[in-house]
Amino acid sequence: MPCYEFVQNRECEHFPCHPTPYPEEFNCLFCYCPLYGLKNKCGGNFVYLKNGIKSCINCLKPHDKEGYRHVQSHIKEVMELGKLEVKEKKMSKIVLVTGGARSGKSTYAEQLCKEQNNSTAYIATSVPFDDDFRERVKKHQQSRPNHWTTYEVYEDIYKQIGEIGKKHETVILDCVTLMVNNLMFKENIDYDTCSQEDIDQLEKHIKEQVAKLIEEIEKTSLYFVAVTNEIGLSPVADNRLTRIYTDIIGRVNQQFAKSAREVYLVVSGIPVCIKQS
Repeated sequence: MPCYEFVQNRECEHFPCHPTPYPEEFNCLFCYCPLYGLKNKCGGNFVYLKNGIKSCINCLKPHDKEGYRHVQSHIKEVMELGKLEVKEKKMSKIVLVTGGARSGKSTYAEQLCKEQNNSTAYIATSVPFDDDFRERVKKHQQSRPNHWTTYEVYEDIYKQIGEIGKKHETVILDCVTLMVNNLMFKENIDYDTCSQEDIDQLEKHIKEQVAKLIEEIEKTSLYFVAVTNEIGLSPVADNRLTRIYTDIIGRVNQQFAKSAREVYLVVSGIPVCIKQS
């Protein structure tokens, strides 16, 4: 269900997520939202206005139903006269695209973004370390439209989402697995000898990065596509580093999947929708 915002009016003191639609002469101390009605900080259903109208079923007595009706009537008049602009606020949408190596997941994710037909930002999390990897990056760059804006970052991505959201409507993050990989190897950890406590702290840090990223995305109206690898289908690895990496990736993927409205598993170039809400 969408939320709404009222334009050309100051924000309500107690409920800043729902700006007040009242004209300045009413000086409402509380809040109105067309989905939730009139509210004040104690959760009551009426308001206290400068002109003396007092109405609250929880804390302000006596509650003035006549005053409440007057306020409702005035709001209706203002809206009908077109003095108050009301617009629907578009909510963010997170889409997760997962799949194995060379499954076609990046191609499908890019296709989803192209279908939006708007300004797109490409967040590249890779750090090329040899000629082969640089060639792979080059092919990825050639596959996407020239007018897309590229951001090369793998750490603290959440800090840039607000600014990216002001310039773009669609974002593709490619990919989650390389982001986790780079965060892991940024730390000075010997994965063969480190303690379980060290691993737990590392995983906590990475999951906090992801949680903050999701939180910032949800504050915007972005169409956000995250690409990741489904690496948990193979047998348990015979070395500790790979087991640690697989465990962290698996749990991070779950974080994204839980918040995503759509999740696609790409197999041999064929996308299969496994979640849609």
